[in-house]
Amino acid sequence: MDTSMILILVGMFALFYFMMIRPENKKRKALDQLRDSLSVGDSITTVGGIMGDIVHLNKDKVTLETSEDRVRVQIARWAVSALNNPKDEVEGEDEIEDENSEIDETDEETEE
Repeated sequence: MDTSMILILVGMFALFYFMMIRPENKKRKALDQLRDSLSVGDSITTVGGIMGDIVHLNKDKVTLETSEDRVRVQIARWAVSALNNPKDEVEGEDEIEDENSEIDETDEETEE
């Protein structure tokens, strides 16, 4: 009875490790790699939701330009949560416009 209980506990620990700890470590490594690969001109989003383009990088700090008025905000490097790719956003907008034009064409056909 002791050996079966030990096997169950070991199995639960292994399941817990593969379902919870390992994916979290992968996410952390990917985020660390993202923060290390930042460069001037990249468009990023912070953990607080501020979006902007990098204008200056330091070892521990990042300076963002957040708007057309050249508003600059200095944040800690650990606060960067995502890298925004403007090319993907533009392509996504084109796809939305294509879908809307198809819907409009369908509406015109049903009216005739």
